[in-house]
Amino acid sequence: MNKKFLNVFLLSALIAGTTGTFTSCKDYDDDIDGLSERITTVEAALKTLQSKIDAGAVITESPRRQTV
Repeated sequence: MNKKFLNVFLLSALIAGTTGTFTSCKDYDDDIDGLSERITTVEAALKTLQSKIDAGAVITESPRRQTV
């Protein structure tokens, strides 16, 4: 009787453990897509800024402070 109870208990623990393993995996596709989108946006902004700097439209040196 104790041996059957132990076998049933171990089998139940095994099934519960494997079920938890399969259901606990998170889908990271949305996170990766969001990060890729942000990287693309930053790259586009960087390209725009670089073209403005190359054209001389952006001041790249801060003005010096005058002491009074």
